[in-house]
Formats: sequence, structure tokens, C-alpha cells
Amino acid sequence: MSTTQQEQTRAAASQEYLLEMRGITKAFAGVQALKGVDFYVRPGTVHALMGENGAGKSTLMKCLFGIYHKDEGTIKLRGQEVNFQSPHEALLNGISMVHQELEQVPERSVMENVWLGRFPKKFGLIDTAKMVKDTEAVLATLGGEVKIDPRARLSSLTVSKRQMVDIAKAVSYNCDIIALDEPTSSLNEKEVDILMEIIDGLRRQGKGIIYISHKMEEIFRIADDITVMRDGALIKTMRAAETNVDEVIRLMVGRELTDRFPPKQGTIGKEILVVKDLNDLGHHIHDISFDLHEGEVLGIAGLLGAGRTELLETLFGARTRESGTVTLKGKEIRNKSTAEASRTALPCVPRNAASTVFSLIWVWTSIRRSQGSATTRTRSAGCPPRK
Repeated sequence: MSTTQQEQTRAAASQEYLLEMRGITKAFAGVQALKGVDFYVRPGTVHALMGENGAGKSTLMKCLFGIYHKDEGTIKLRGQEVNFQSPHEALLNGISMVHQELEQVPERSVMENVWLGRFPKKFGLIDTAKMVKDTEAVLATLGGEVKIDPRARLSSLTVSKRQMVDIAKAVSYNCDIIALDEPTSSLNEKEVDILMEIIDGLRRQGKGIIYISHKMEEIFRIADDITVMRDGALIKTMRAAETNVDEVIRLMVGRELTDRFPPKQGTIGKEILVVKDLNDLGHHIHDISFDLHEGEVLGIAGLLGAGRTELLETLFGARTRESGTVTLKGKEIRNKSTAEASRTALPCVPRNAASTVFSLIWVWTSIRRSQGSATTRTRSAGCPPRK
């Protein structure tokens, strides 16, 4: 094929895509985070971006949105090469991302969050009536299931509705590309169904949706295309209808996974921690009871706002306990402060990743006497255990 024919073929392919990312590389202090990654989004499709933690998904998206500047490669939007210097510039050009941790102003209204920084004006004053009308129009594009009062304070809404407000904001910018990062992590089954209907509606409008998730059922329910990354490299891009869960998992982990849920090993020892009828002063947790044994990992599960963090903060002394008892190795402890918790060898690793390594080192010094494998259990936060 001649050079001219190659250019014509490449130009035809460009017209097929809303977004093209070709040969994207990015390194940090000698660590190659992205290794010549290709990624595209076709109009009117949902493209799932998959990979284990650390595969490079977030870095690739940050290069797209102008948070990071790529070292090499090209990005084309609607066939035109772009190089965004900031997320705001990407947004103005029609690319938006709804993050897992929503970036909003909860004490302001829904409509203020949608039109933040671009309030409609009339005679030099904010035109509230127009803002209400415009917000209603944008929310209407998401479908009949979305019933949100534009005047409502954002903090009064459920997590799912707050997420819909972020999607409405993206629509208000007339974005052609909308990326959703783990969008169902805090949603119940009904809310997931509503979100899927919204995504399907956006797809019918010709939008390109980037869907980042680890949930296989959702991926095969909504995705048209699937890209798998591993260790900063593109492994494979394929049509969702032409693959299956087992292949996607194999591509993600780099080997055949013959046993997804291997039998747990280890011996549960004696009881070391007993929590009974625990309540905090702010009434975020209610009558929480559980026990923990040696050689055991206890998982605390629940949706965002269920009280998981508040429970650990209360145990660790960062939140005031109102009632209930905590017994560690047969001795009741109060932990009125984090310093007291440190002395009682009940450590807590915070969510802040920057401090996690140092926290883990400290935790290890507290528990280094523990040996052997662990057996796991889960407990839902926010409600007492089953009898």
C-alpha cells in the first residue's frame, strides 16, 4: 500500500471515531505508566475500559482530560488533533468525566452545580428563572425516570441523583464524550437500572461513553466495545458481543484463571476484638455489634454514606462514642482519642493514599506477632448483625 493510500485509509478511520488516542506514553520518575496505548470511541457507543488496579486506566484518562501531559502520541477529537492543558479546556471542547468521588458543591442548589461559572445573566444579575428552565430542560434529556428539583440543595439528594446532576452538567456543555468512573459503586439495583437507561439514552443521541468498571455483569450489559489494559499497555480491544467474561478476566490478569474463588485457608483462633451495641455521638452508626478472631479478616461493606468510615473512626477515637462497648483481648477500651487508640494497639489506616505506606509500616509493627493465613467474613455497615 502506498503512502497516499495509507493516509486515505487513516483519514477514513478517523471519520469513524469521535475520539482517537494513538501511541500514548507517559512516564513518572523513570516508571513507564503508559506504553504506547491506542484507544478510541465510536459515536453512539459505550466503550468499556478495563484492567486491574494500576493497569493505567486512570493515567490514560488524565492524559485525555489535561490533568497529565502525555510524553508521546496524538489525541484527536472529531478528527482534529487536540492537546488539552486543563480539565476545564477539555470540558469546553466537549469531553467530560464523572468521577467516582463526585466533585460538587453540596451546599448549593442543583441548578447552581450544573451551571457553576456560567450563570445566565439579565441586566447584570443572575437570571434565576432561566436557570431553572434550562436545568429542567437538561435533566429532561436524561429521561423520564430522573425527577430532580433544580432548586433543591444538592446535599439533600441521594448519591445516585447527585451522580445524575454531574451527568446533566456534562450534557449542558454539549459534550460528545462522557467518561464514567466506577459509576455504580454506590448505587443499589434500581438505581443501576436507571443509570443504564440514561446511558442508553445518551448513546442514542450519538454520544460516546467511556465506561470504567470492574463489574463484568454491567460491562456485558451496556458496552459495545471493550479495551483491556495491563501494566500500562494495551492488551486488546474487541467488540463486547465477540468476547466473554472468561476471556476478559484472562486478558486482565495475564493468565488462565481456573479458580476464581479459591478455598480459604487458615485457622480461626481465639476472639480478640468484641464490639457491642456501638453508637457514635453524631448518630451515624446505630447499635453496631461484631467480633473478630485471630487469623481472620473481617470485611465491612455498605454503600457510600452507610457508616463504614464513621464506624472505624469511632473505634479509633477520631469520633466520639455515645454508647456501647469495645473489648480488646478481654479488656474494655474507650479510645477517647487517636493517641489513646495508638497505645491500645488498635491502629487505623486512613483513606488518604499519601499516608497509607507510613500507616501500614506502623500497623505492621503493631501486629507483627500475628502469623499465618487469614479467613474472611463480611459485615454490612449501618445496621446490627443478624441474630
